[in-house]
Amino acid sequence: MTEIKHTPTPWKVGDSKKDGMSFTKQIEFSGMGRTSIGFVEAPSSSTVMMNQAEANAEFIVRACNAHEDNLKRFARIRQIAEGNGYDEIAEICNEAFSQESQAQ
Repeated sequence: MTEIKHTPTPWKVGDSKKDGMSFTKQIEFSGMGRTSIGFVEAPSSSTVMMNQAEANAEFIVRACNAHEDNLKRFARIRQIAEGNGYDEIAEICNEAFSQESQAQ
């Protein structure tokens, strides 16, 4: 079975669209071309929910763009911790990696 991978990062927050009763904020691939990753939606009748949808799209993009670098940082912290007797810190890093592998 072929493993399907997500669209590579970086991603960016794209255009907003109000259509009838819904507000949509697009999430796009930042590379060449314009590839839609997904949308965050809210009812257009609620300014609060539209603002929240925009904030959610921004949060998703920040989290996804930082993910791979954060895994590398955890690996480095774990390596330093294991080599210097900081077993509790190494275990916290191991837990983060365990959660990562369970999510996939």
